[in-house]
Amino acid sequence: MINGQFILAVIPARGGSKDLPNKNLKRLGGLPLVAHTILAAKQAATLDRIILSTDSPEIAKVGKRYGVEVPFLRPAGLATDGAGSCRELGREGPRETGGCCRVPATHVAASAPPAH
Repeated sequence: MINGQFILAVIPARGGSKDLPNKNLKRLGGLPLVAHTILAAKQAATLDRIILSTDSPEIAKVGKRYGVEVPFLRPAGLATDGAGSCRELGREGPRETGGCCRVPATHVAASAPPAH
């Protein structure tokens, strides 16, 4: 929480990629790429909830293995280059937040692992 505000982190991780299919499952330093993002988000003390948003059952399994919520799989229409996470959460997201547009949302890009 920051200043009494609930902080929701959304990690968008599509299965499709034009340049590198299933890039979020590719291993980097022994871990799937998306796992680096998840572990970095879990270290952030201000995050109250971390959700992995994906259209891929395989990426969802990795997310659950690393301890984040995967409350739904994105439908194909919301797993395109132009689809935004706020739209997808507003459609299927956690009801207590009223959608991510009403709470501070942190987007953690799974495509770029954190520098250590």
